[in-house]
Amino acid sequence: MKQKLSTLVFFIVLVVFFSIGCSNANTTKDSTPVFDVNAMKPVIEQKDKDWATAITTSDSSKMVNHYTKDGKIFPPNSEPIVGRRAISDFVSAVMKYGIKEYKDETTALYGNEDNLVEEGTYTMGDGNGNTIDKGKYIAIWRKEDGDWKIFSNMYNSSLPPAPVKK
Repeated sequence: MKQKLSTLVFFIVLVVFFSIGCSNANTTKDSTPVFDVNAMKPVIEQKDKDWATAITTSDSSKMVNHYTKDGKIFPPNSEPIVGRRAISDFVSAVMKYGIKEYKDETTALYGNEDNLVEEGTYTMGDGNGNTIDKGKYIAIWRKEDGDWKIFSNMYNSSLPPAPVKK
């Protein structure tokens, strides 16, 4: 009887030991959960929707707050725009274009818990069926004060350049 009991205890200990070992198979060696970039896609998509609302309603402060304090914009045909003050001045100028429609689409999102890289396309309209611009962009997102914000972005038009005036 004693031998059966010790065999049963040994079997239970063995099952528990293997169960614990298998349950830790999907974590890193230091038990840190692995960053899931796919879980970030809805977060970035919502931020893009907020961006679209800000640009179409001329909410310049909301647009500026999408950027980190040391954020950068690399617009076409221009020098880089660096820092919140310069971004604020740039956004004020963009508001004069009369953008009433803005749509973007994320075509790729990759990165880690420090930086996310978003690639995509955009279209801007005047609200009367006319396209102001359409093109592509790359945005690098970073966490600042616990919130994902744009650290750096570059965009350029897919439309042909305007003809040279003579």
